[in-house]
Amino acid sequence: LPSLAADGVESVMLALADLLAPPGAEREDAITRDAVMETLRDWEETYADDPELGLGSPDTARELLTNYLTNYIIEKASQELGDCLERCAGTAAEIHALYQEFKDNLRSFIALDLSTLDFQTINWQQAQGADFIRQQMVTAYRLMEDQE
Repeated sequence: LPSLAADGVESVMLALADLLAPPGAEREDAITRDAVMETLRDWEETYADDPELGLGSPDTARELLTNYLTNYIIEKASQELGDCLERCAGTAAEIHALYQEFKDNLRSFIALDLSTLDFQTINWQQAQGADFIRQQMVTAYRLMEDQE
């Protein structure tokens, strides 16, 4: 990564994404990679004026994880929406508009509270992490349904 620093923040972020979520053919890999990329874009945007990219703050790790989990839930739900849209195909512009509206709405319903978890040691691929994410998706969908 230090050798990429001269190429700018974008090169470093792409290298981090490749390291954290290498390109993969599996659907879950693609969801994970999209969530990592969105999180890194958000991180870069949030800390654009901070030469340390927020790494001097002890709250940055919690903030990044919260943002990643939010993005993961949105990407996972978007994949499910995509499956539905493929069956009811509209124009590309209509599908894109629906995706964007869905993501914006879903983001407004996700309010993650990591205060009860030891987020630094939890294995997100095991039962506790998977259950947490699944519960967040159930809650977000229920809140969206209640709004209809």
